[in-house]
Amino acid sequence: MQITEVHKKEFGCVPQAVASAPDRFHLIGEHSWFFKDKTLSLAIDVPVTVSVSGRDDDFFYYYWLEKDDRKKSGAIPAKVRKEDRWVSVIKSVIYGFVSKGANIQGLNLVLSARMSPVFGYGRTNAIKFAVAYAINAALGFNFTEDELVSIVVSGSRDFLKERIFLADLYSAVYSEKDSFILTDYANDTFEILPFDFSDKSLLFIETKVPRFDSWHEASLFEPEYALLMGDLKEEKKSAVGGWVYNDNLADIHEILAACGEKNIRKLIALIREHKNVLEARDGILSGQFGSFARAVNSSHESMRDYYEMSSPEVDWILKRILSINPNLADVRNPFSCGRICDTPSFRCMYSFVPDENIPELEKKFQEFERIFGFRVKYEKIVSRGGVEIVS
Repeated sequence: MQITEVHKKEFGCVPQAVASAPDRFHLIGEHSWFFKDKTLSLAIDVPVTVSVSGRDDDFFYYYWLEKDDRKKSGAIPAKVRKEDRWVSVIKSVIYGFVSKGANIQGLNLVLSARMSPVFGYGRTNAIKFAVAYAINAALGFNFTEDELVSIVVSGSRDFLKERIFLADLYSAVYSEKDSFILTDYANDTFEILPFDFSDKSLLFIETKVPRFDSWHEASLFEPEYALLMGDLKEEKKSAVGGWVYNDNLADIHEILAACGEKNIRKLIALIREHKNVLEARDGILSGQFGSFARAVNSSHESMRDYYEMSSPEVDWILKRILSINPNLADVRNPFSCGRICDTPSFRCMYSFVPDENIPELEKKFQEFERIFGFRVKYEKIVSRGGVEIVS
C-alpha cells in the first residue's frame, strides 16, 4: 500500500507532502573524522519515506507503518523521554523548526522504513531529513536547503544531545545517483564522484556469526593524538585537500611514541585509510575499477590487521570472492573487492563483484554455512540521490 493511501486510511486525509531520504553506508574512512581526514560514502536505495499533514489542534500523531506502532503527543517537550523511542527522532526535527521561529500547531505523520536484515546504517538521519523536508513542504515554510540542514543539526544537538557527522549529513542531503560522495572533514566540504561499474554488482553481506567488539573506538579520540597526527601531515598541493600523511614508519613511531604500541597500530591504520581514500578516488575518476578495488582491499587489510576491526568469517568470504575469476594477467588490478563494515559485531561486509560471479559466490555461501553453521544473507545495493519531495 502506498504511503499516501496509508496516511488517508490512518488520519482521514491525504498528506500535504511526502518526502524520501536514503539510507547510507561508508566504504572507506568512517573512523577518521576526529582527525579531520576523509570519508567515502554511498547513498543507497533503501529509503525512509515520510508523509505529513497539518492539524487544527495541538496534537501530534505518529505512525510507523512497518512496525504498526502509533504514538501521540501534545506540545513538544524540552527534553527526550525514554518511552518515546523512535518518535524522539521526529520530535527533534520539530524542535528544530520551532527553534527557528516556525509555528507548528499539530501534525499527522506516517513513517515508512523497510526493515531490511542487512541495512540500517543511516536510518536515523534519513528519518530526520525526510521529516524536515516533508514538514517544510506540507506547511509551506519555504526554508532553504541550508536552513533545513541547520534545523536538523540544531534539533539533534539541542534536543537529542547528539551530533550529526558530516559524512552522514552530506550523504543524506547531497548524494547523487551512481555517485560516491567524498567528505573532507578538514574543510567541511564534499565532492560528488560519479562511477560506472555497470558490469559489477554491489553486495551487502551479513554472516550472522555472533561476535563482539573487542575495544571501544572512542578511547582513540584524544586531543593529544589528534595533535600528534597533525604533526604527520605534510603539505602537498597536488593532493585532494592539499595534504598527505608522512607514511615513513620510523617517523610515525617517533612522533606517536607516547601513544603506546596498541594505539600506534590503530593510528597507522588511519594513516593508511587516508591514502586508501585518495587512491579509491583516483580510480573512480579515471574509470579504473582495478585501482578502486585495490584501495578497498587494502583498506580491509588495514582494518583487519591494525585497527582490530576483524572477523575471521568475513575474511573467509572475502578470500573466496577474490578467488572467483581473478585477474591472472594483472593481480594488482582485481575484478572484485570487498571490505568489512563498521558494525558492533564486525560480521558484515560489502563487495563489488562481476555479475557473472554471483552464482559461484552463492555456492561459497552454502559452503560457509556447512563450515560455520550460520547462513549468509546478502542484498544487492542500488545507489540513489539525496532527500527529495516525492509528492
